[in-house]
Amino acid sequence: QNEETEINYENTNVDNYVKNVQYKELDVSFDSNKVTKEDAVWDAIYSTAIIEDYPDDKVNYYFNQMKDAYMHCAHGNEADYLLLLKARGTSEADMLEKSRQMVKEDLVYRYIVKHEQITVTDEEKASLFNKYVQKYSAELNKSPDYVEKHMAEYIYESMLYDKTTEYLFSVNDIVPKQ
Repeated sequence: QNEETEINYENTNVDNYVKNVQYKELDVSFDSNKVTKEDAVWDAIYSTAIIEDYPDDKVNYYFNQMKDAYMHCAHGNEADYLLLLKARGTSEADMLEKSRQMVKEDLVYRYIVKHEQITVTDEEKASLFNKYVQKYSAELNKSPDYVEKHMAEYIYESMLYDKTTEYLFSVNDIVPKQ
């Protein structure tokens, strides 16, 4: 069985999975004390998405990540792992559901990027790169040099996500509740 070490959607046709999603002309009102504008718009979009099928390898990737984390806490002991799940008020069924939700979010994001042809230009990459390096350096407590050398792809992916979110802000009506 080939296990992915990182999630990759390069060879996944999102149109095979996302049957319907509304991401334009939504009226989104949100409590700014509880949620960010970004989370509010994405949550509104995810709630409209109809996913008929999930790519098993992606669901398994997230599930295995969660299971590995719990198993690590349980020092690899299966009985302790099951006790830990019970103590946390969760189950493998819950973990599977969470994994499907994560894949749904990935698919919807990639669907929007594909259908709106959102890309980050070389100019944008060059002009924004240092800003992102500083941001992740501070957030992750890593040297800017480390972030530059080891996280460039992650930074470009973040730029694309942020650009997509900005696009969504421009095509939806998003208002904080008063």
